Amino acid sequence: MAQQQIIYNPAEPSIGVAPYMQAILAESFDLVPFTPGQTAGNSAVLTVYQTAESDAQPWYHELEQMGCPIIVDHLLDSDVHSGSTSTDRHLTLRNGRWMWYSTSLRYTRAGFDQYQPQRCRDRDFLMMMNKQRPHRDQVLEQLAPILGNALYSYVDRGIDIAESDSRQSHRDLHWYDYFNPAWYDRTGFSVVVESWMRSDAYFANPGEPEPNAFVRLRPNYRTEVSEKIFKPLAFQHPFIVYGSEGTLRYLQALGFETFDNLWDESYDSITSDSARFDAVTRTIKSAVAQPLTLDPLTQQKLQHNRERFWDQRLVTDLVRQEVIHDILEFLL
Repeated sequence: MAQQQIIYNPAEPSIGVAPYMQAILAESFDLVPFTPGQTAGNSAVLTVYQTAESDAQPWYHELEQMGCPIIVDHLLDSDVHSGSTSTDRHLTLRNGRWMWYSTSLRYTRAGFDQYQPQRCRDRDFLMMMNKQRPHRDQVLEQLAPILGNALYSYVDRGIDIAESDSRQSHRDLHWYDYFNPAWYDRTGFSVVVESWMRSDAYFANPGEPEPNAFVRLRPNYRTEVSEKIFKPLAFQHPFIVYGSEGTLRYLQALGFETFDNLWDESYDSITSDSARFDAVTRTIKSAVAQPLTLDPLTQQKLQHNRERFWDQRLVTDLVRQEVIHDILEFLL
């Protein structure tokens, strides 16, 4: 039986061009690169949300006019509660667990799963920030008294810990995938500063669109995550997070462990962004003030997180059961 054909644009960063997804997609679909003048046949089109939401006429306009169903890859979305939605001819593909799946698959291809800690701690914590955000400016200000004994970056502010050899070895990766084992070996825990701290808008107006300087109008999101929160899980680090309400609860629902045995994690349930920010800051300062000991329970949690994050059989099965299932259900 012939497989369903999916036409994709090699110039777009969809799952159709992602090396870690091509083999999984090929189990169920024939991936066909787009060429001008292509006929539709019994094909579907795979595109990305940036193209679908653009005001410009999309590359697949003629194929859509011929009746091709459209699959919009919206998987790289920070909201953990949004799933796929569809009409008769249009699927918006989303998955609240995609950040875990894609990071695990991508990092495995890069060989990062071979990392084993060689702990030689001489700094309190690791904190990596790239793009400038108001809450990150505040982090830099509030943690200033303790940053002298941390490894930290804020690239948009000219602060960078990425050594040249790390950049060279990762030259084929996106900047957010840079990894240096020494960063984790030399530090006791990670301070994860997520891309957004904006749960206030959700609790004020759940589901209502929010004007934002960085993104188009979108529904208010309660809990948002990025690849940042999964790095300490992969690289065996305890962590504290400046992020959305419910971030730790989300990770626990995925089967990961957090570290309430080391510090107070009640900040995760605080709905006010400013109050949660202050609680996280207090937690970090308290953690720095007392020696960090990786006791047997902490070691057990770190190992559990490592094994679950890197479990490729589990991750690929979940991708099939969720992402591939959504596409098949839409097309068949």
